[in-house]
Amino acid sequence: MIVLSNGKKIFPEEIEAKLNKIEGVKESIIFENCNKINAKIVYDVKFFKEKTNDEIYNTISENIKKENESLPLYKKINDIIITSEELERTTTGKIKRNIEYKNIKNNNIEKNVDKHENYEKIRNILISKLGNKEISKESNIILDLGADSLDLVEIFLLLEKEFGIKIEKEQRRGIREVKDLMNMVNKSIKLKY
Repeated sequence: MIVLSNGKKIFPEEIEAKLNKIEGVKESIIFENCNKINAKIVYDVKFFKEKTNDEIYNTISENIKKENESLPLYKKINDIIITSEELERTTTGKIKRNIEYKNIKNNNIEKNVDKHENYEKIRNILISKLGNKEISKESNIILDLGADSLDLVEIFLLLEKEFGIKIEKEQRRGIREVKDLMNMVNKSIKLKY
């Protein structure tokens, strides 16, 4: 059970059952982040085999928006993570929620992507655009590195070119730290395969 700061209680299985009925969704897990409900969605690779990254994300997002219409405000899904990797389960088939929550918290959902190499590429792009600064994964791109909105647009364009991905407006929201950029790039790369 998830308990929000306002005392509202949410039973994840109730919302997950709705999400799992969406065409192209294999399974899902609900989690709380910053007092909002988010979902990790495992999509069906066979169902989306002819689709691009953006089409997969947009299709699932649109269907979740429809599901949100029938939910009270505090149960509405605020953000999603999409992956093709199945959720970890016990031998009896139950989701290992603690492990999944830990993976989500640590941004480790993209196990097959070389994150260190991606970090170095992202770091080099930031250095080339913003100057040679002390950059860590926890650096705030605006407050610590001094980027403005125009810089951010150019950084997203450079990332798209470097990694051969398309970064949608929805993905750009909530990008504050370098690790957020890494997570977004890793998710976009993962969707390509």
